[in-house]
Amino acid sequence: MPAVQENSKEIVELLPRWLVQTHHRHDLTHNNTAPALMVLGTLSSLILPRRPSVPITTQVALGDSVSSNNWRRHYVPLAMGVIAAFIAIAFFGILHFTSTLITEVAQPEATEVPTTSAPDPVSWNLEGFDREHLIDDEIFYDVNSMTEEDIRTFITTVNDGCMEGIQATPCLAQARFDTPDVPPTQFCPGGYYGAQQEDVATIVSDISQSCGINPRVLLVLMQKEQGLLTASGAQLTPSSYHSAAGYACPDGTVCDEEHAGLFNQLYGAASQFQRYRLLPDAYRFVAGQSVMVPFSPDEECGGLELTLENQATAALYNYTPYTPNSAAFDRHSQTCATWGNLAFYGFWTTWFGPPFVEPVSNTQP
Repeated sequence: MPAVQENSKEIVELLPRWLVQTHHRHDLTHNNTAPALMVLGTLSSLILPRRPSVPITTQVALGDSVSSNNWRRHYVPLAMGVIAAFIAIAFFGILHFTSTLITEVAQPEATEVPTTSAPDPVSWNLEGFDREHLIDDEIFYDVNSMTEEDIRTFITTVNDGCMEGIQATPCLAQARFDTPDVPPTQFCPGGYYGAQQEDVATIVSDISQSCGINPRVLLVLMQKEQGLLTASGAQLTPSSYHSAAGYACPDGTVCDEEHAGLFNQLYGAASQFQRYRLLPDAYRFVAGQSVMVPFSPDEECGGLELTLENQATAALYNYTPYTPNSAAFDRHSQTCATWGNLAFYGFWTTWFGPPFVEPVSNTQP
């Protein structure tokens, strides 16, 4: 057989076999080119002749050759088959890409849905409430009611479930503060040795010891003023710490910036409570004296004449100079209702029991 004719035959017969072999080497369920290879094999089998249809007769000096007509009949179908195969591969490639794109659009990646949580709410226990005797002196000034670790455990427990607040405001249990050195005074004889990144339990404990105030007073004060022990998420803001204890925050005006921040608030409040005790005549409410205590800042709301029985009760009224009316007991929001001292008693009793050395049972309306 002439050399050129023999080579052409091998090429023509080799292509379908290669396609079939390639087809068998791929898993049709996982290879996206398998359909294209099947079409390529079919097209080549149909289009490409197994051998020349016209005998080769033309001889040239260098040896056997094919005529120009036979060349066209032989190689044109070969070229057409190859082109058809590439078109088929391109078609199935585009089809696969389009299918994948549609699937990805129809089924977007799942996104994690944020969960929300908050500490358990604290209800008030008002059993034994007496507006003329809110707390015993022996309880109010007891600095040994809790150790630093007790305070830390209490904050962690009550604050459990808290989520970071507005502008990344930290929860009370996670909050850390740089504290300053404060020289001793007659109100806080221990002064304060500042440190970096102290937690709230350490600050409360050290201020309690320095100023002679029960650490429970400071914990309840933060809850009464800003709800800090249970504040979470949107209810927790930078201003929650800015005025944590309500110290130097007169009604109807902004808080004094000099005393802003958790440390300044707690230290200032503890120091102020000792001022009330050591300098009683300098303030409106004095133990043992009868005085008109208003229901709210609005004078038209009226008030009650009370005789405050002890120094701790007088201190709380000097700090928050209102007594609750009947609407406050019912938790009704109205112009004349204030909850400050009622909330102090309610939170204390819920968390620590009645604030008396000898329990009492009467509750004043």
